[in-house]
Amino acid sequence: MFCIIAPFKDGVFEEPTLIAKGKNFHIGAFDLNQQTGEIYFTKVDIITNWSTGGKSHPRIYKGNLDTATMELIDVKKVSIKKISDDIGAGHPALSKDGKTLYFSSNLEDGFGGSDLYSSVLGEDGKWQEPINLGGHINTSEDEVFPVLNDTVLYYSTNGKAGFGGLDIFKANITSKGIEDPVILAAPQNSAADDFGILLNPNNEKYGFVTSNRYPGHGDDDLFQFRPEPSKTYVKGFVADAIETLLEIFW
Repeated sequence: MFCIIAPFKDGVFEEPTLIAKGKNFHIGAFDLNQQTGEIYFTKVDIITNWSTGGKSHPRIYKGNLDTATMELIDVKKVSIKKISDDIGAGHPALSKDGKTLYFSSNLEDGFGGSDLYSSVLGEDGKWQEPINLGGHINTSEDEVFPVLNDTVLYYSTNGKAGFGGLDIFKANITSKGIEDPVILAAPQNSAADDFGILLNPNNEKYGFVTSNRYPGHGDDDLFQFRPEPSKTYVKGFVADAIETLLEIFW
């Protein structure tokens, strides 16, 4: 798997650019620290029959984008207290101020499967001990791919009643905590797996979602969604030059 960026302007994608790749890793699920410009992303080892001591756990890394070469540089593993190489942690999502990191992990204190956690950036510049987001967010199944849109948390789960597979839910983040989640309607969700939603910050009715729904071009594809155009019908009569009446629908 690769990490690719493609500018989206006036409803059209420009030429995509490869910014990260690796023969021994899957690379994906990334977010931008708006304060430092660093890109946080997930790396997962590719396990083969001849791998020795390999771990398939996801890990969170960060790096900077070299705008001259369009490559990631200064890549380092993100250190979070109580998250070792034996514990999976991935799908990073950062708050706008860059001081809170949300991610998915299989820590033993969870509700089962992969749970969503948050970590606060300490005064020492290190990410503090993870905090489980609670039983109203997490289930005995998997909670993955958190996405932040200002004060709204979007994520996918297969542990709540929904359309089928992984469904996308959203929950408001307030000063009192995270409110109960609400499932998104179609077309954001489908009977297949739906995750990794990306929303227009100015209008959440426009955006993109990753899904393996039909029809597609492979396993997981990127889909665009937008509001349906309003359907306005006018019924009336038009008389031509010879006074023939024609009833039309428009």
